[in-house]
Amino acid sequence: MSLTEIEKQSGRGKCYSGGNLLSKTPGQDGILDCIDKMEGISLGQMSSVKLMDRMDTKYVLHSSRLPFILRQIVRYYKVMEINGMRDAFYNTVYYDYPDLQFFKNHVNGKLNRCKVRKRGYVESNLYFLEVKIKTNKGKTIKKRVKISGEEETFQEDAYSLVKQYAGSDLFLLFPVLNNEFKRITLVNNEMTERVTIDFDLRFFKTGNEESVFLPGLVILEVKQEKSGYSVIRGTLSAARIKKSGISKYCLGVALTDPRQKVNRMKIKLRKIKKIINNEHLIDCN
Repeated sequence: MSLTEIEKQSGRGKCYSGGNLLSKTPGQDGILDCIDKMEGISLGQMSSVKLMDRMDTKYVLHSSRLPFILRQIVRYYKVMEINGMRDAFYNTVYYDYPDLQFFKNHVNGKLNRCKVRKRGYVESNLYFLEVKIKTNKGKTIKKRVKISGEEETFQEDAYSLVKQYAGSDLFLLFPVLNNEFKRITLVNNEMTERVTIDFDLRFFKTGNEESVFLPGLVILEVKQEKSGYSVIRGTLSAARIKKSGISKYCLGVALTDPRQKVNRMKIKLRKIKKIINNEHLIDCN
């Protein structure tokens, strides 16, 4: 599926019901109503559930299906709140070699692969350089160092981090993709599991003002120290929403760089196209 096809399917320049995830839809509770019914939890309280060494399970779905899922789990989870806001804005810059070796490792299914990214947590004014590692045991390990704002220069600890955990020289890596999205973060009452709900995804090829916006698409990720029972996973399964591994980095590169071979991603791209096709135009006036 080409970039042009995605743009046609996403209705670029039009207003879609999935464009604002927290808006109400006639005849049903909106997602905002659902998360408002959850107990709030602060960023500081969440610090005990960082889960930097964990098992991840991802799901891809349309935003119109979220209210039903959230209504089933409202008693079992808390929602992170920062400055009174329960959805947060994130921006990410991904770094790779000129030949996109990290991207190719992922698309080709290489085990023990990694990603290097700079992530900004805008509401909390926190910025980190991160190395995210996927092991051959299916575990996700994240290592990071705090950096100052959005500046492009890094301190020695950032170079050491990339050298130690990515086996790479940060001097040889370049920013190749920018990604923006909003996120709702949940934690279960037992404080053993985090759930992230990402939406309003937008991708920019670095150095290019053109962007790709995926309205209505939601990437939901369940993060646990070890795989075990999860209320939300059980709810998703009952709703016949199957787990579906997806990398925002690989998705963004596939949509913004037509030169890259993405044969192994075609099934996932077709699924995303079908999800976006479920979108319905609404009155934006």
